[in-house]
Amino acid sequence: MDRSMLCSFYFRLGLSYSEILSFLAQIHGVCISMRTLKRILRNLCLFRRFHSDIVEVAQFIEENVSNSGNQQGSA
Repeated sequence: MDRSMLCSFYFRLGLSYSEILSFLAQIHGVCISMRTLKRILRNLCLFRRFHSDIVEVAQFIEENVSNSGNQQGSA
């Protein structure tokens, strides 16, 4: 396997970026930087998406709406 395929394989297994780098270096003897790893994954259209907890988002919105409503008309 070439390094792009290895990066893709480990990414799809759900490994973190640092874990991917460790596997590449220790098992395959491929030493690349974090920046290079991210560039390879970006070129393969592979991205990590972090999803927020829906309850936290709702609380944040509620707090902002209630706080901004208190400031209207006070000048």
